[in-house]
Amino acid sequence: MTQYFGTVCQGKLFLNTDIPGHNIDKLPAASAEHCQALCTDKPSYTYFSYTRNFYCYLKSTPSQEPKVQTPVQGVTSGFSLKNCPSKLVCQGKLFLNTDIPGHNIDKLPAASAEHCQALCTDKPSCTYFTYNSRNFQCYLKENPSIMVTSTNVIATSGIPVHFCQMDN
Repeated sequence: MTQYFGTVCQGKLFLNTDIPGHNIDKLPAASAEHCQALCTDKPSYTYFSYTRNFYCYLKSTPSQEPKVQTPVQGVTSGFSLKNCPSKLVCQGKLFLNTDIPGHNIDKLPAASAEHCQALCTDKPSCTYFTYNSRNFQCYLKENPSIMVTSTNVIATSGIPVHFCQMDN
């Protein structure tokens, strides 16, 4: 079954579904919600597909009328929230017991993973971070092409929230 969407607000995520179209950009993302926020933040993107290997495919079509295709396992798709009266509330994603090794651009002292996230958000080139709870260090990282994770009980990793306002 094919569904068409107009220019109304479509905040719903479509699980196990790919929306075909013009892939404009491919970025690492921690979740489908993060992918939707990236799509909303950029003027030329109208919808996206997020894969479980942490990639966000930002898309656009000339007609602005993408259609939902046959379900695809492991893919979540959705639309920019540009046409919504108010964007979704910012929810920073943190991954407990997770390290994202390599690609360090800075190492700073931090009181918590949330503090580390704020430090990453304040640095435009930071694409993700890892906080070490044993030595209270925040490792800011930059690699827009890949985000490989590993298990580490003293680490919490996450993504910046460049696309929304942070709480005090």
